Amino acid sequence: NEAKYIFSLEKNINGDFRYFNIDALGNFLVFTNNNQLIKINNTGTAIAKFNYEKRYGQPTYIDPSNPFINLVFYKNYSIITALDQLLTLRNSINLNTLQLFNTKAIASSYDNNIWIFDDQNFVLKKINEWGKVLLTSMDLRISAENAPSIVKIIDNNNQLYLYDPFKGIFVFDYFGTYKKTIAIINWDNLYVSDNIIYGISNNILHAYDEKTLIQKDFELPEIFLNAKQIIIMNRKVYLLNNQGISIYHNN
Repeated sequence: NEAKYIFSLEKNINGDFRYFNIDALGNFLVFTNNNQLIKINNTGTAIAKFNYEKRYGQPTYIDPSNPFINLVFYKNYSIITALDQLLTLRNSINLNTLQLFNTKAIASSYDNNIWIFDDQNFVLKKINEWGKVLLTSMDLRISAENAPSIVKIIDNNNQLYLYDPFKGIFVFDYFGTYKKTIAIINWDNLYVSDNIIYGISNNILHAYDEKTLIQKDFELPEIFLNAKQIIIMNRKVYLLNNQGISIYHNN
């Protein structure tokens, strides 16, 4: 029962990018293929640059949801670097020194700290940018029945969403208290905005309303199939392809 979703191209941001994210002010944070992190405003103008640490390999992703601290995560080396608004290095954290090994998911917190899922002990932790542990949740195996594998953390709408693609979304409050599990599995490009959880699977855009528990599905056009990355936010869809970033809105 998929509905057709009519998209119109709004603009293109041209460039040789391998990854991007979008901050709360609508700026693009992009990793280029020549080892730079660039902040680009919505007119396509570069407003800040950072040459990231090659010794840590390629960064996995950047979380720019906090406008004051951009977190760059090097998953293979368990390194987080914190950058300011101008992409100047503030600090680096080696998670291995905190006994946090093989971490797959981090996120900026609402209060300028960092959420991390501890894959050794299966707990959610909040640390500050110097690595001090501020909060630890209960063992998530109690709720998940067996060990979860959290690949994404989203801080939104006064809640935390911890996503295991095979078990669902574990929802926590800001005190680290488990609230519920949402049975959403095998979705890519997960995003949360105003009680709506968005994601994509099999070229279908899903929108699940937490309040009404109603899910709407929309068939995506073929042009979306070859995208290297898709972000759904602000009622728009952002596609990364070989030419750069294409921005679509629905009619």
